[in-house]
Amino acid sequence: MFDLSIFRARRPQTPQELRWDGALMVVLGLLVLAGAAAFGSVLVDLPIPAHWLPAGASDLRWLGIVAVAFALLVFGTAAIVQGLLQLVFARQSRPLVRIMLVIALLFMVVDVIASDQ
Repeated sequence: MFDLSIFRARRPQTPQELRWDGALMVVLGLLVLAGAAAFGSVLVDLPIPAHWLPAGASDLRWLGIVAVAFALLVFGTAAIVQGLLQLVFARQSRPLVRIMLVIALLFMVVDVIASDQ
């Protein structure tokens, strides 16, 4: 159906390369977690004009912020766990990579939906 061979490594990665990639994933995961915490704490306090929301939708705003912050926290946590596994075992966990890809795709879908509004 789709040719995803462009995403495959041309050669197997060495354990040292996997460990470097793991360290990078841990750092990026920590940045995502810190950004999610800052994002959630700042946006919860921002006032949103009432005419932007449907009647009685003040809880909808809060739930949307919590959902995006939670998804970012899950994505950051998965990146940290994946990075730590790569650092320790010099192997990639395919289920964690799939979880991260699904969350990234969901972010793209939410972005497209939000940009149309």
